[in-house]
Amino acid sequence: AAMAPARGWVADTLLADDGVTLRTLRMKKGISQQVLAALIGTSQPHIARIEGGADNLNIDTCRRLAKALDVDLNALNDALICQQSLNDKKPR
Repeated sequence: AAMAPARGWVADTLLADDGVTLRTLRMKKGISQQVLAALIGTSQPHIARIEGGADNLNIDTCRRLAKALDVDLNALNDALICQQSLNDKKPR
């Protein structure tokens, strides 16, 4: 709980140029990957793979993510597209 404001600050300050991504939605909510994983019934490594663009999502996972992050499916889709665009630009 003590880290929630810090995560929000990181999202608003250090990640602001990234646009709205799954990572920034999560951090603005002030939750860790581990907490998000618990909220949607999966594991932290799965959340990391989603944020890293290594996992494709089924609609059920998208619905659970949207609910946990308090966004609609369109906003989640936009965030996932933005996240994928950033991931595609990273050197492999």
